Amino acid sequence: MKHVIFIAILCLVSVHGRVAEIDHQDDISNLILDVKPVQAPQSIKNNTIVVKQSSDNTINGSLIHENINNTKKTCGAHKDVSDNLIDANKTNATSDNEPCEPEVRIDNGTALLLSKYIKEGRTREGKRAARVDAKHFLGFKSYSGFFTVNETYNSNLFFWYFPVLNKPVETTPWVVWLQGGPGASSMTGLFDEMGPFTVINETLKRNPYTWLHNHSLLFIDNPVGTGYSFTNHVDGYAKDMATYASHLYSTLKQFLQIFPELRTAPLYLAGESYAGKYVPAMAMEIHKRKDTPGADINLQGLIIGNAYVDPEMISHIAWPFYYFGLLEREQIQTVKPLIDSFQEQIKANNSIEAKNKWNSLVTVLLFITNQRHAYNFLRDDIPVGRYTNFLKTSEVKKAIHVGDINFAWVNMTVNAYLAPDFLSTTKPLFETLLEHYKVMAYCGQLDQMLPCVFTSENYRTWKWNGANEFLNATRFPYIFNNKLAGYHKTGGHLTEVVIRGAGHMAPLDKPAPTQNMVARWTHGLPLSKRFGILSSSLAKTPALILTPLIKKNLVEQARNLSIVDPKLFLNRTSYSGFFTVDEKLNSNLFFWYFPAPNYTEETPWILWLQGGPGATSLAGLFDEIGPFEYTNNELKLRNATWAKDHSLLFIDNPVGAGFSFTDSPKGFIQDMTTCSNHLYNALRQFRLVFREVAKAPLYIAGESYAGRYLPALGVKILEQDRSIGVLDVNLQGIIMGNPVLTRDSIADYSSVYYQWGLIDSQGVLAVQPLQKAYNEAIAREDSSSAYLLREELLNRLNDIARQQQTFNILVDDLTHLDDFVSYIRRPEVTEALHVGSIEFAFHNGTAHKMLTPDFLSEVRSKVEMLLNHYRILIYCGQMDLTAPCVPNARARRKHWHWNKREEFLNASRTPWWFDNRVAGYVKSGGSLTEVLVRGAGHLVPLDKPAETAELITRFIKGSAMPLPPDYHVIAQDTAKYVDDELEGITKTILQVPSETPSGSQTVMVVSLVLNVLLILALVCGVVYGLRWKRRTDAYLYNTVDETSITSTMF
Repeated sequence: MKHVIFIAILCLVSVHGRVAEIDHQDDISNLILDVKPVQAPQSIKNNTIVVKQSSDNTINGSLIHENINNTKKTCGAHKDVSDNLIDANKTNATSDNEPCEPEVRIDNGTALLLSKYIKEGRTREGKRAARVDAKHFLGFKSYSGFFTVNETYNSNLFFWYFPVLNKPVETTPWVVWLQGGPGASSMTGLFDEMGPFTVINETLKRNPYTWLHNHSLLFIDNPVGTGYSFTNHVDGYAKDMATYASHLYSTLKQFLQIFPELRTAPLYLAGESYAGKYVPAMAMEIHKRKDTPGADINLQGLIIGNAYVDPEMISHIAWPFYYFGLLEREQIQTVKPLIDSFQEQIKANNSIEAKNKWNSLVTVLLFITNQRHAYNFLRDDIPVGRYTNFLKTSEVKKAIHVGDINFAWVNMTVNAYLAPDFLSTTKPLFETLLEHYKVMAYCGQLDQMLPCVFTSENYRTWKWNGANEFLNATRFPYIFNNKLAGYHKTGGHLTEVVIRGAGHMAPLDKPAPTQNMVARWTHGLPLSKRFGILSSSLAKTPALILTPLIKKNLVEQARNLSIVDPKLFLNRTSYSGFFTVDEKLNSNLFFWYFPAPNYTEETPWILWLQGGPGATSLAGLFDEIGPFEYTNNELKLRNATWAKDHSLLFIDNPVGAGFSFTDSPKGFIQDMTTCSNHLYNALRQFRLVFREVAKAPLYIAGESYAGRYLPALGVKILEQDRSIGVLDVNLQGIIMGNPVLTRDSIADYSSVYYQWGLIDSQGVLAVQPLQKAYNEAIAREDSSSAYLLREELLNRLNDIARQQQTFNILVDDLTHLDDFVSYIRRPEVTEALHVGSIEFAFHNGTAHKMLTPDFLSEVRSKVEMLLNHYRILIYCGQMDLTAPCVPNARARRKHWHWNKREEFLNASRTPWWFDNRVAGYVKSGGSLTEVLVRGAGHLVPLDKPAETAELITRFIKGSAMPLPPDYHVIAQDTAKYVDDELEGITKTILQVPSETPSGSQTVMVVSLVLNVLLILALVCGVVYGLRWKRRTDAYLYNTVDETSITSTMF
């Protein structure tokens, strides 16, 4: 019985045909209709309700009781504002001789009717008057008030408008939201679905999934009497589609007179449930008048969610209960008389009786299935309407200019007056509108009121020019955050979306996927990836892209919009956003910029690029060099940050890495030419917005695969400066950590593992076929095969050596590197970084794989060119297996040629003293500085943060690294570079014969090897003994060819 009672809640009305006061949301908005037999408006006079208060403010099966009329009388006449029908002529019916209690009057301000301002030509004054005091609403800018839509009955619609966040209002799409019901307030959409804030436990909270990030939002309480909208006469209520369509058009037209800046912005009309009638009706009014002078409304599309468009959609409402497993087939037969009766009324086009039968049918179905509602069969309660008490407070009513108008979040009088509209259809309207405008129809998968199967079948009966294209279109999975979020299909102007796991109110049940879906659709982007190879590349919503502002020379506005809320980041000033680097493919690079404290125009700045390829540069920020770090679930200041003396710029490169995104699989780069063009383009735009760095000394830095990005960018800067004949970018140096420059120099991984003692000769034998195949793939310049063989070889070596990773021989686990990802994905963080709901990729596998053709590309010539113009620092972590220090250093000495090569080759290699110990070894000469960092691995700033910070500071200042006490460099102690043949001996030692030698052969081979080594040791001791008496070279072992890049993360 309680389920029947619950369904009846929304149909009981007050003494004067008005909704009784409900302090908490014990009924539900967004109904297509309220499930209770409908009475004519004249008969709904003498009922009122008292609803048992729900402690959790959720829809439940609370009992209903008749309310005993209150016998207390208030003194003095007053306007009756219940149910938003204001009777100005009403007087107090009590006798003046009877005792009464003085009425307590609260100053709620005055209802702001803006139509008067428009008539008198005072629209600017009207806009100022409509401004809402933001301090009551978490600082969000907004406007509210009323527009008169029927002067005869003083009928007024309430609106609340929020300009888009951090984007130009004139060009950003805007959405008009209409709630269903009929009679449900659009404040439900504002507070419970897509608005900027919500009410939880009587406290206003930010909504991280608000549509306001990408749209301006206008909420209208429609029809008259809904929410705060009101009228002075019962004839002011809407009774048909023509009336509410006219009212909505009048409101929109007046609104644009107060806010003319929105005339050029793309408009989308949106709503859910019964708004499947409001939205197309309003759109048709706009369409019919589109050629009328002064009616320039830039309508672009319609959005309907779980919409009631046509009676056929609800004629078989019982069957989803069976298909969802809630009823057995036999139980369907039990309610078949109710089903038949309902369908007969539909055929007879008897709206009021059809509504009564529908109400009865739904009530019985819920009772049989023991459900509290039919809006999501996996949710017991629907947490809507929690905002009602907040809206009724005096300070809020004053702030939003509603005066003494009463608020009802579902108005049953409005519902009752629209009963004759129950069987109306907007199918013909959609068929006309689809010829001119886009339409998106989304549906929550778990809705029983308007099941997706039935709404979808109805769409397939619509007749318009694009109908066949829609019917034959492919249905794609809707992927959000690498998970299946639903399904979508587009053909002609119609897009249909099923939201997985959502019910009747998809933005409430699945806020993030719905926000993303709407933003992408309104901005003309594909809803989700359709390309099999993509892993995490496409932008989920448009974010703060500064390029359009730069083109308009609004650079100061661009800078201001990109400010990051410092409160979330330990009060450190920073800026973030996107630069478009390929307009055709809508490819955008994300940046995060930290100006140095007390910076000047001479303060050096560093551009940091992570490797991978495809790794986010935010790993460098949080794990290595940025001003803060994220450890133990807490953001902390980093002691050894590069940001102390330098400004830092982190760019997620290439497209697809981190927050950077593209709308096409063609947007992923496959070569360093495209990479350098993108980076140079982003750098050019960045210098226009942040002019303090325009002439400041620039150092471009990165690690691992960035050893390819950086030379490409450096050459691009050099060539651009040459082409314009001036030094435009003040590039001073290049800093590369454990860079991957050539493959052949580090191809022999088995030799490296063997020399570190990670495998023995049996291990070398085990991987020999793979090692040989890898070497041959490099020799024939087969990038695809070499890429795959390297992966297989390293995996096999790590299996044998029980190495969990190749970044540091002495470290077991590096899984903490992505700990910051959970933080960076927090809603308040993504909001602060202006990324909307763009998916964050710590390491983008697609970006990585798309660069396979670059795997064996040549880099040396670029570095040689740069060494003739700029200083270059190469530091290497001693314990790295990914890009081992020794073979890389050997290759530099053997193969690199530039003007000052001899100066570098003959320079002394000295110990570097830090904190009373040797921190590494340094060799500097001829514009090249080479540093081996002791005890560090592939990620040197992570392993040795303080040492690396000092290294960078001294390199930029041009200062030498400190030597140990009493250590002196003597020129004659530095041996001249000799291209020795020790490598050949190493190869001989590691050579594994194809056949197992005999015992005597084995003894002979061992004897020969030992004799050769003994002779060499004696020769070296005699020739170089005196020179090396004070110090020794740090190259402790010999290797063979070269190769490396980690394909896992960096």
